[in-house]
Amino acid sequence: MVLGARAAESLGATVGEVVTIEDRPFRVVGMLAEREERGGMAFGGIPINDSLFVLYPDLKELFPGADLAQFAFVKVAPDADVGEVKAEVERTLAQTGAEVVGFEEITQRIRTVLGGVQAFLAGIAGISILVGGIGVMNTMYTAVLERTREIGVMKAVGARNSQVLLMFLYESGLMGLAGGSLGLLVGLGVAKAAAAVVGRLFEMEDGFSAVASPGLILGALAFSFAIGAISGLLPARRAAALPPVEALRYE
Repeated sequence: MVLGARAAESLGATVGEVVTIEDRPFRVVGMLAEREERGGMAFGGIPINDSLFVLYPDLKELFPGADLAQFAFVKVAPDADVGEVKAEVERTLAQTGAEVVGFEEITQRIRTVLGGVQAFLAGIAGISILVGGIGVMNTMYTAVLERTREIGVMKAVGARNSQVLLMFLYESGLMGLAGGSLGLLVGLGVAKAAAAVVGRLFEMEDGFSAVASPGLILGALAFSFAIGAISGLLPARRAAALPPVEALRYE
């Protein structure tokens, strides 16, 4: 038997001693070094530090019956062909009805799940963009009404319609940029947190990480500015089309 660190401490056993499990003596031939637990479990939901490892024939004697083994891992040698090893395992286990899953299939399943999640998030993002655009448009309409006299003064002193239009487009674009920056920070924080959680669940050091390239960040900010500017286009055109005399008389 090989004992996990905490299991050996609980049993008070050392290498060479005999411990009794289910009225059967087992000699301890090794103990695992204590392993840092980052949320991941070993087999059957038991932490590796609390695990006891015995040979499969001994396990069958301890717990006779079908479905003794739930799953097993096969470690492939560096120079071995994964496909050939998988085929050989399938031939060996053909009579047991066991399912053999290769790393490529696991990767494909993960990609399928991630594809569905991405599609779902894309739908949410589309709705968020629509709601945000409507919010920017309403805000800019309110700003045009509140600054009608200001627009009249600007036109009275020589401001052209194009200048008024660009001013409001710039303001609405900045509003979209501010919202996009906030959303980008929240998104990066959530992504890093999710990567940390997945890494802990699978006990993988640096196995998952959230990466945002400078191009992606700049593209997201530019897109936010563009959405804000487009959303403020109608209010900006209304401001540019205001007659100076009527704008000056507006209360």
